[in-house]
Amino acid sequence: MPNRYRTTDDAQITEWVMQGIDRVGLDEVRSRAAYAEGYRRLTRVRMATPQLAARHEQNFPKANRLLVAARHTANLNLYAPMSTAARTRNLTADVDGVCPCKGTRTIPLWQDEDAAVGLACPVHAATRRPAVQA
Repeated sequence: MPNRYRTTDDAQITEWVMQGIDRVGLDEVRSRAAYAEGYRRLTRVRMATPQLAARHEQNFPKANRLLVAARHTANLNLYAPMSTAARTRNLTADVDGVCPCKGTRTIPLWQDEDAAVGLACPVHAATRRPAVQA
């Protein structure tokens, strides 16, 4: 897998994917993809903890390579035919450690004696549906 984005044919990308699956196993690939998606959702709302950031960096030590892989993945997902089960699986997100919501589905922002304000957890409270096929 290159460190920079470059035009590559789908056969080469598919071969890299298969090498990764052979190297670490399909369950581990799916698990890491779910962790990457969960971390991406948490960073988007600026709720990733330092522990989650450290674990993410441990799982993906080369940030640029992860970005390149995400771009290639997006292109493959756009043009490759997928089953509904595969599309649903692609939306899976998880947290590699303790989520800021701690399983409550809400991340507390502040609280006083009269009210509490929280943010719906983008990982655990998300109800995303697969895209409708045209």
